[in-house]
Amino acid sequence: MKILYASDNIYHHMIPLANCLANLVGDGNFKYAVLKPQEKFRISMGFNPNDNNQPWVIPVFENNECLNEFEQWFGEADVVLFSNRDLFNMTI
Repeated sequence: MKILYASDNIYHHMIPLANCLANLVGDGNFKYAVLKPQEKFRISMGFNPNDNNQPWVIPVFENNECLNEFEQWFGEADVVLFSNRDLFNMTI
């Protein structure tokens, strides 16, 4: 089973859940798509911009290769989870 979690950002409180999902289905079967770079106000609040360095993260905003990987996962995943209801109507 392949699981994709799509979110505007990665938040420190989501990392334990993401690690559990990766462990549950296997590292190669879970991805966390980060759609936007970490906002400066969140970094000033103590959020870690290096949280994008997790092995299961697709930093979609960084380049076309990451965008293509996200699009592939979006089409192939058995389960797609969204952290933002606005993303539910995404079309690729």
